[in-house]
Amino acid sequence: MVGATRNSSRVPRDGIPIATKATNRAMAKNNISGIVQNSFTVLNSIPNPVLHTVMVDLDLVIENPDEQLDALKSKEMARAKIADANYKSFLEKQKQKTAPQTEEEELEYTMEVITNQHRNLDSISSMGVEDIVEKGAAVDELSCQVSS
Repeated sequence: MVGATRNSSRVPRDGIPIATKATNRAMAKNNISGIVQNSFTVLNSIPNPVLHTVMVDLDLVIENPDEQLDALKSKEMARAKIADANYKSFLEKQKQKTAPQTEEEELEYTMEVITNQHRNLDSISSMGVEDIVEKGAAVDELSCQVSS
């Protein structure tokens, strides 16, 4: 006995399951062959005859087009190398900012227990409640004088 099935009129029935088609489509989108690794070198990834066709389509008239294209491609490569060097320099500066440089700086990042002695708060812990309240009232009074 055969049961009824629903089929989309938009999807052709070629015998390939939808899941397989989706996987193939995802792999095609992720395929990076033919794409230049450096995004700053677009012209260098396109052959000159293709660029000639684009120039004709745009009605551009240029003397010595191959020479001009080669000059543009060279300029593009130089700018890409400058951008790459600037990026590497930036990364190195970031690394130097975050990484401890001396043994003392490394000790600052140790995971030790912090007590009031480390915070120089011994004087507060030795105070009595009355002293703390008195100092707090004095701070409040000073802040009122400053604000008025």
